[in-house]
Amino acid sequence: MRIHEAAKKLNVESKDLIAALAKHGVEVKNHMSAITDGDFAKLEKEFHAAPAAAAPAPVKPEVKPEVKKAEVKPEIKKEEAKPVPEPVVKPQSVAAAPAPVKPAPVAAPV
Repeated sequence: MRIHEAAKKLNVESKDLIAALAKHGVEVKNHMSAITDGDFAKLEKEFHAAPAAAAPAPVKPEVKPEVKKAEVKPEIKKEEAKPVPEPVVKPQSVAAAPAPVKPAPVAAPV
């Protein structure tokens, strides 16, 4: 079984299990390390022995006082968008293209 799976079953964080395993002399590197069923049994005894001390008290959500919203002011009409004149493109003088070159006549085979 992986440490992260054991942590999920025991409802504790993986880092807490890693610390407990180190206390029991079991070397693990990270949450993906595998542990034996015997090691899991040790952890299960340790973390279920004192569930009230291990489980944090549920936190009640804080109730915030209602804040009054400011009055909504009527929208002020802005000046209508003026049409933007299109840019004037001046035609560039184009040099005359050279006349097409005709291919040289090919002599018929004799």
